[in-house]
Amino acid sequence: MVGSLEQACAQMFPARIAAAYGDRLPALGYQRLLMQADGHKRALWRDEERIPYGPVDPEVGVIRIDDDRAAPRVVLMNYACHAVVNAINLEVSADYPGAAASAVEEHFGSGLICLFVQGASGDINPLFRSPNGGPGGDPATDYGQMERMGALLAGEVIRVAREITRHQAEATLGAVDALMTFRGRFRPDWKRTVGITTVLINESIAIATFPGEPFVKFQIDWKRQPDIPHPFLFGCTYSCGGEWPGYVADVRSAALGGYGADSSEGALEFGAGKAIMNRHLERFYRLKGIVRDSPGPP
Repeated sequence: MVGSLEQACAQMFPARIAAAYGDRLPALGYQRLLMQADGHKRALWRDEERIPYGPVDPEVGVIRIDDDRAAPRVVLMNYACHAVVNAINLEVSADYPGAAASAVEEHFGSGLICLFVQGASGDINPLFRSPNGGPGGDPATDYGQMERMGALLAGEVIRVAREITRHQAEATLGAVDALMTFRGRFRPDWKRTVGITTVLINESIAIATFPGEPFVKFQIDWKRQPDIPHPFLFGCTYSCGGEWPGYVADVRSAALGGYGADSSEGALEFGAGKAIMNRHLERFYRLKGIVRDSPGPP
């Protein structure tokens, strides 16, 4: 680890950063919680008929980092869908994010690194699913579905990364951490502290980190709120020593139930996810420097 840090520091370079969204993807994921006759939701593990049961975020977020010769060095993709194309098996795989990252790196060449950051995928499964493989490899895992979904995602990431506008403004970076403590929904005496980080880059890219597996509504709402061109939500992201909260559902989803919504004894209290996103929004406006510390003029 120390050697890797030394190598990274030795290879630092002046960089430019820019971002965009890709919205030309076919449906890759689906809302896996389906309403039942009793008014509650249950998980649908396969959507073979490709029926749009609920909201998804169809966009892939792309951040591109160039060196001072305008050569792309890093492409980061941010997409909200569980990496479970390979379902249940005993084999090791990077699933569709690995296939997508490899395809992007192969396209650009020149040592470019492609990173995948999970979005708010707590209730989103891939439409592409391989048959379940069990002990002994029976049936054997079919990696074709994983490669297919990865290729579709990579194609859109490559298109966006090639067309992205290079940001020419003077680079700025602001970040602020916060620890938030919540009670348990089913265990009011139980508490869990989660850590978040709000990041503002070049006054145009806002990143909200969210530990655990947030439901997709948080990402959809976040992208509509900040007064900034490119808001991103990074799920599954530890920050500043917080604990892992598991699935975090929005209030409506938590009430209707289903896997990840009310299936865990360790679920956070109602409204915890919204409180996390509200803290991000407040910190974002503070990073922009427009929040007054005293009453403003009438």
